Amino acid sequence: MIAARILSLLLLSISASGCLVSVPAMNRSILNNALGLEEVKTDTQTRDSLLLGILASAPSGPEINIRQSGVTYLSGGTFSFVGSAAADLPFTIENLGRGTLTVSSVSITNLSNYRIFQPVSNSIPAGSSTTFLAGNFNGAGGNATITINSNDSDEAVYTITALQCGC
Repeated sequence: MIAARILSLLLLSISASGCLVSVPAMNRSILNNALGLEEVKTDTQTRDSLLLGILASAPSGPEINIRQSGVTYLSGGTFSFVGSAAADLPFTIENLGRGTLTVSSVSITNLSNYRIFQPVSNSIPAGSSTTFLAGNFNGAGGNATITINSNDSDEAVYTITALQCGC
């Protein structure tokens, strides 16, 4: 699953209008072996062809991914709210698959210490994202669980443990 996420992130970085991506020579064999690509030779240079059809290796349906400040949090992972009372922080829900991701709910336990604000959008097209806010509003600490329910085929219930850290 992690390899699929790395591949999906790589593919999302390729413009939908671009067909070729130059890969430094020292990385070509690693990339070719990992993705099963064949090199396309031209008169002046060699390039790895990353046609949009390579998306066939991305999940055919929706594929959820959660990030906060550029860090991916896998389902079952832990996020620490740092400080005595953390501000509401934006979390990004990404769709790394090829189908539309539908988020049916976002919730958090321990509502006496934590709060959550629903995503900007519940329908996330392939290659797109939306955000929601979560925070520990009183610094009282304790654990909470953020739960995102969606139509992802292997992570329909995505959970992240939230910790208050006074570090």
